[in-house]
Amino acid sequence: MYWRKGRTMEIKPFAEAKILLYSLPKIGKTTLVAQLPDAIILDTEEGAGYVSAPVKKIRNWMEFCHFVASLKDNNKYRTVVIDTVNSLLRMADAAVSGRRGVMCVGAADDYGKTSSVYFHEVSRQLDAIIHLGVGVWFCCHAEEKTVPVSTLLNPYAPALADNKGNVTMIIPAIDKKVRQYLSSLVDAIWYLNRQATEDGKLERILCTESSSHFEAGGRMPMPPIVPIPLTGAYEVLVKEYGKIAGYKDNLITLVEKGEAYLAEHQIDGFE
Repeated sequence: MYWRKGRTMEIKPFAEAKILLYSLPKIGKTTLVAQLPDAIILDTEEGAGYVSAPVKKIRNWMEFCHFVASLKDNNKYRTVVIDTVNSLLRMADAAVSGRRGVMCVGAADDYGKTSSVYFHEVSRQLDAIIHLGVGVWFCCHAEEKTVPVSTLLNPYAPALADNKGNVTMIIPAIDKKVRQYLSSLVDAIWYLNRQATEDGKLERILCTESSSHFEAGGRMPMPPIVPIPLTGAYEVLVKEYGKIAGYKDNLITLVEKGEAYLAEHQIDGFE
């Protein structure tokens, strides 16, 4: 991620990235995030029992909220992983609807009141975890769904839309409002998938840009497809990020030198 501070362009360290990582079942999301350095996995669905990373089991929404609050004084973990967001949101639904005495968020006889409370509470906790000053990875299941083009970041979506403005695509399997909000918070949405190699074997790939079939993208400079090994995945990601970020950093340095030259020689422009 790049931003201008005064007249200096700075590059965000990969370790501070906020990522929404999604895939179909059993592709290896947990195996990937378990390799992040100094990470803690907030396990919401008993899916992190076979990894060596530190794991905190989350059994309900209040337990999650209390743990996030405790991380404000954290000096131990560099990355927090929620695995998965889907189960966490079901916990939030149960907590909020239980307090309000309705069957679930969005119940027909509630007139949207519980939905409003639910979104406010979820967005508040998402904001809190995003601003902890560490890397945050949100693991999520994928689904193929027909959705309005206006709810997607995918540049291919408008051309694929039907006459009602809808398109069928693989997206993170969370409700529209939370998905849009979470997408605005993270640096990137990455889709973990498998593809066949030339010798007929399957390899895991990380898709960092959208296609006509799935949603992906963001502000982090990465190749559109990154092969992900079973071990050493973090090192591969950092290396690929460094290649492109370093190239852009060199361009930034040249631009800054040019700006300094123009200022030194009091040149306002060229005819």
